[in-house]
Amino acid sequence: MPQKRVVSDENATNAHYYQQSSERGRVIAVAWQELLKSMTSRESADRSKAATLFISAVGREVGFIDTTPTPSPKVSKEFVCERHVKFSQDIPRVLGQTVHVFVVSGSQFSAQDYRYLTGTLSDAGLGQRLFVVVVPGHAPEAKSESRRDQPGLVVIDSEEIKEMIVHPEPCRVFYRIIRQQTKMTLLQPYNHFGAVRSAMFFGRQAQLRRIMLHPESNFAIYGGRRIGKSSLLTKLHSELCKDTQNRPVYFTAQGVKDVLDFSNRLLTNVLQLHLGSRTSALAFDLERTRSEIQRHILVDRRRVTLLIDEVDDLVAVDQPKAEPIMNMLRSLNEELHDRFRIVMAGYRRLHERLISYYSPAMNFLTPMPLGGLDSESARRLIEVPTHEYLGYDFSEPKVVQMALDYSSRSPWQIQHFCEILVQLLAQEHKDTIEEDTVRQVYNDFAFRSEIVETTLANLSPVQMAIVCLFLDSERFTREEVYESFKEHRLPTDLPFLSRQLDQLVKFGVFTPPAKKNDNTFTFAYSYLPRIIGEVESPSYLLAEAKNQIKRRYRRWR
Repeated sequence: MPQKRVVSDENATNAHYYQQSSERGRVIAVAWQELLKSMTSRESADRSKAATLFISAVGREVGFIDTTPTPSPKVSKEFVCERHVKFSQDIPRVLGQTVHVFVVSGSQFSAQDYRYLTGTLSDAGLGQRLFVVVVPGHAPEAKSESRRDQPGLVVIDSEEIKEMIVHPEPCRVFYRIIRQQTKMTLLQPYNHFGAVRSAMFFGRQAQLRRIMLHPESNFAIYGGRRIGKSSLLTKLHSELCKDTQNRPVYFTAQGVKDVLDFSNRLLTNVLQLHLGSRTSALAFDLERTRSEIQRHILVDRRRVTLLIDEVDDLVAVDQPKAEPIMNMLRSLNEELHDRFRIVMAGYRRLHERLISYYSPAMNFLTPMPLGGLDSESARRLIEVPTHEYLGYDFSEPKVVQMALDYSSRSPWQIQHFCEILVQLLAQEHKDTIEEDTVRQVYNDFAFRSEIVETTLANLSPVQMAIVCLFLDSERFTREEVYESFKEHRLPTDLPFLSRQLDQLVKFGVFTPPAKKNDNTFTFAYSYLPRIIGEVESPSYLLAEAKNQIKRRYRRWR
């Protein structure tokens, strides 16, 4: 790497920026002035100390902490400082990992220097992790190459630093700089598969508060696929871990094969045993499992909260055998009451047990239906990651409302919509979100297809028939559903149809009647009828629903 020139005196210029600095940028301005002054010092220790203080000052405003091991190895003598920092926020993805920050020892960082450093760092994880180079001068050529190649090596020079100093929100400027020089695959905060990370969790405060404030109660969270049940359990686990008197235990019942398999999972997670191949030899029946767990919890002084995800698979193996697993869990709760409780999450099968008078789940688990997000939380899920974490601006407020209308209040739909949106903005090198871009995402066939696929997978045959019959109706009543089913020779038991409509309201497909004596329903997601009609054939879907109803409900054949 070629020798750097010493930084010239920029005190007058930086004094001007200090006077113009925002309240939050003032700390950065002071640290930046000290860094520039230190570059004239012959003592490397002075320069290193000033650089470290500058990184700390930026970290306080941007949201990262210094995690540099001691001693910290340097990549090159041309850097006065190399620090490892970790972002306190779990967003974007790469920023949840360790980020390496270097401060150049001079005022120049050329394209040749940039290529040299990318080659040096190629074996250190460049492309999988983030490296940031701070230049106390100008580096236009290096920044140009970084924006073009986007290898994960971000160059920040005096121009960006000064912009951070005067901006009222320095963190937004910082994230925008990172975004402009890094592949979006490394930074993408949105993910519409699986549980979301803590910083991407918005809303559900009422459910969390209810569970946290009633430690003596057991809860059954039920809702459609990808509505956010796993994310809620994960967030609950995180909140419970903050209290040392609690011991949350999370595991999934997905794919559970039989009672023995469930016993193994329960013991493995609660007792932290690793039974492995010894499971069949031990043959832990439910009674022995119950006694082992009871003994363990009585020794442990903490309150154990069992968080079981994907409970429908558990119900499928438990119900045919008179529900021995549910009976065992209920027995444990009754015996240990204030020391042991259960929060489980599932969908249709779990809900059926909650309303069955013959199931031990009734009067044991408190039902907690999970639908779409409230409007404010849905809006924040759109705005916060795009605007605050990635530095994008919305051209006008109505663009946010457009994105909200197109993506509904379903968290996974918002995640999917914004995931496509952010990727599109990165491909087109845009910094502002405009109407045309939002409309382009809505017209994306992959987005529409997945909405239809997930929505239909969440519906029972009767619910699918209701949806298909009223796709062209702006609003309808219970009586109209009854008459329409009668016309199509489908089940016409009014209490049964009312329960199906109520479930569709709880799961966010329909909006409830606006007034107490009102009996009309509308689609919660106004674009759903149009999307279903454009992606699928409603007449074919209705015929399939009829066939399934006739097979399932023989008396209505």
